[in-house]
Amino acid sequence: MSQPVDVTFASLLASRLCHDLINPAGALNTGLDVLATESDPEMRQHAESLVAESTSRLLATIDFARTAYGASGGAEGSLGTDDLKRLTEKLYEHLKPTLVWALDTGAVSKLEGRALLNMLLLGERLVPRNGSEVRVEREGDAILLVATGPRARLPEDIDAALKGETVEEEPKIMPARLAHSLATSAGKTITTSVGEEVITLRLS
Repeated sequence: MSQPVDVTFASLLASRLCHDLINPAGALNTGLDVLATESDPEMRQHAESLVAESTSRLLATIDFARTAYGASGGAEGSLGTDDLKRLTEKLYEHLKPTLVWALDTGAVSKLEGRALLNMLLLGERLVPRNGSEVRVEREGDAILLVATGPRARLPEDIDAALKGETVEEEPKIMPARLAHSLATSAGKTITTSVGEEVITLRLS
């Protein structure tokens, strides 16, 4: 018996969130174990740094996901771009690409803002190498996410999911699938373009 689409969607999204949390949670546990059993000052200092970094990443991921995935307060209302910037900056402190936020201060609809956050979750798949950049900017009425860096590529499954096309459902593509759903609900579309070491996602 097949599951209803919304149940499958929620299950895959939960799997994606668990995937994002498991590494920092495991590192946090390792650090705490060392602090509980180790007396060597150097080892303890390393463990304290590991605990601090892992805790920071966990909190940033949860805070980001609460807005990107959550529907607290319903679909109506708006999100301030400064709040979106704050959430994204905290998350990107722990990712390989450097974030450049050039979006003007203001507000967007809650649906559009959440769509943008889910697009931003794709940044590390688009440009997976150190030294890469993810830039957020406005062009007319559109919001652009421009990912630049070595080995920049737009995976076919991500491209298809952003456009609402049929694709094998896996946890790793759920931010793209949710971004499409949120954009559609907001009366927007997401288009993609690929250049030399640059990927552009356009929300308009």
